[in-house]
Amino acid sequence: MLSDATIMVIGYIAGEPKLSQPKPDASLLVLTVAVNRWNGKANDTLWCRVELWAPRPELVSKMRNGAYVRVVGSLYPSRWNGRDGTAHDGFVIRYPSVLVLDPGKKTAGAGSSSSAESDEGSSGESAEHIF
Repeated sequence: MLSDATIMVIGYIAGEPKLSQPKPDASLLVLTVAVNRWNGKANDTLWCRVELWAPRPELVSKMRNGAYVRVVGSLYPSRWNGRDGTAHDGFVIRYPSVLVLDPGKKTAGAGSSSSAESDEGSSGESAEHIF
């Protein structure tokens, strides 16, 4: 039996997303999402790397620095070398579903839209499906 580690994070895109084409037939959009959380004494920021393979070009423009997003995807281990050559271990979220949320718009009542372009965030924010 196969198993999967699924994670959901809600936060802000930090920095400009990077679009590349690592394979001739596939594009990759990499986002960094900053999740602010309370650790009991002060705010603590969790930095999440998100990889979106073959994003729809017309929607890539909505992925910009400061956008408030909800990401649900599979959690994978990751290892990289820092600028000083030091090895680091972390995690990356792959194969995600991403919604751009509008933290200023709260929707009244319960329920969600069946539209592929709009939805209601888990905390009542209005949202737009991106991937």
